[in-house]
Amino acid sequence: GIGFFLIQSCTAFKTKQIVENRLQPFNADWKFIKDSLKGAEVAAFDDSKWRKLDLPHDWSIEDIAATEKGEHIGPFSKVTPGGFLTGNTLGGTGWYRKQFTVRPKDKGKQIKVLFDGVMTESDVWINGKHLGYHPNGYTPFSYDLTSYLNPAEQPNVLAVRVKNLKQTSRWYSGSGIYRNVNLIVTDPVHIDLWGINVTTPEVSKEKAKVNVAIKVVNDSKLDADISVNTRLIGQHTTTTVETNKTDKVVANGFIEVTHSFTLENPQLWSPNSPNMYNLEVTVLSKGKLIDAYIMKVGVRSIKYDTQNGLQINGKTVKLHGACMHHDNGLLGAAAYDRAEERRVVIMKANGFNAIRCSHNMPSPRFLEVCDSLGMLVMDEVFDTRSEE
Repeated sequence: GIGFFLIQSCTAFKTKQIVENRLQPFNADWKFIKDSLKGAEVAAFDDSKWRKLDLPHDWSIEDIAATEKGEHIGPFSKVTPGGFLTGNTLGGTGWYRKQFTVRPKDKGKQIKVLFDGVMTESDVWINGKHLGYHPNGYTPFSYDLTSYLNPAEQPNVLAVRVKNLKQTSRWYSGSGIYRNVNLIVTDPVHIDLWGINVTTPEVSKEKAKVNVAIKVVNDSKLDADISVNTRLIGQHTTTTVETNKTDKVVANGFIEVTHSFTLENPQLWSPNSPNMYNLEVTVLSKGKLIDAYIMKVGVRSIKYDTQNGLQINGKTVKLHGACMHHDNGLLGAAAYDRAEERRVVIMKANGFNAIRCSHNMPSPRFLEVCDSLGMLVMDEVFDTRSEE
């Protein structure tokens, strides 16, 4: 009994370590300049006179240096392309640069950078190599840095040019790297970014079926024999269900592993009782734990028809909803975790149970809080596009 407990404790500790190391905050110690200058993507570029700041950051909410009397007041301008439609604020072009080193313990790891949102158009370079261009300010995106990084403890420079030109919206959009940035550090054989999909096709008070699809990627040059273990752990109960599958991932390939659970007497999610389970996925190769991911999952059924309206878990739910844009008032569009949480808390306290995200995808943090507090969400993708 004691030996089994020690093995379980060691595995749980190792899982926690991998999960914590997997997503590394990358918001601190950036350099910034609002300027359309050339050449700042080069690693050796002199940014010593640039402003130091932490992300998230929105330059459009900051005071404008008054060049002509009466043209600018605080962050507001009479000469902005969007006029009142974008809050009379200025976009333009800005540069961000961050110097960082890879830790010795992360040698041999796969390292990606994940941007939750950059307003509006961005180009990203690592050590002078162009990684890509992203045209949308609301959708998250990532780049693989691994093959461009210098050896451990030698400096690397990540450079981001952001353009927010013309009228890019018909509301206040903000400008810059206004959402969180993280490094994703994994083994070459790992669970893919956004690689876990959970559905609940059959739900009742007595039992629920939960399907989990997991995409495992092999970025190494050797085939890998893997074992994928999935556990569903109740937060308010001692319920734990577990399943395991063994498979092979070919070099530079991927597989999708599917698991299915049956939950007895499930703790169902609803706006009034937002019960959540912890889904823990671990990947082993040759008996060694190489990747782990933990996410919260709600078990519920949703259907709607003309007779009963919207039904959650078989009960009709009236939507008390409102449209909510992505900005945080006087903070601008900067998506600070606490500010994102505060908006949902206030809406919930005032009797709302539904939010329509006007008019694009919100931050991941916003959606996490909605899940945990029992807020229904209409998660929009696109509303408009900028005119060329």
